[in-house]
Amino acid sequence: HVLGTVPGDPGSSVLIDAGSGDGLASGMTVLDARGVVGRLVTVTAHHARVELVTSPTARYAARVVAGRHPGRLRGRGDGGLELELNDPHADVPAGAAVVTRAFEGSTVPDGLPVGTVGVTHGVNRYRPVRPAVDATTLDVVQVITARAQPSELPTGDPATTTPLPPPPRPGER
Repeated sequence: HVLGTVPGDPGSSVLIDAGSGDGLASGMTVLDARGVVGRLVTVTAHHARVELVTSPTARYAARVVAGRHPGRLRGRGDGGLELELNDPHADVPAGAAVVTRAFEGSTVPDGLPVGTVGVTHGVNRYRPVRPAVDATTLDVVQVITARAQPSELPTGDPATTTPLPPPPRPGER
């Protein structure tokens, strides 16, 4: 359960009522029914602090589902997100779903819903993203405690499947 915001850090993180005694560790991904909430950054025996995906310090590798356009997602600190596309000329329609993107060594699973692309005009590498999760209404969250091993990752048809990309820039998760 979400206990509330962290004193001195409003809007950037929340405190949950589970910790290392429950098998949690720093870096684990936190979800609710709608998508990614954030990741664990501080874990004590009975509580953990979740850095919200919208926090100005949050960074995630992401991709737009339509067209599989990769990019880097960052929190803006005002409850919104910004996606920096690798290809500024990519045709990304408003309303397109944005999901997490796995890479070699990633702690965040691939394909988790993060939000939807907002409206932009003209060629622009940066796209606003409306988060799937409203952090002001959080009550119950789920923490992903297992990490997929490379042998457990879906491989699909080798002719159409690309290997996991290299790690993103420093600061991304």
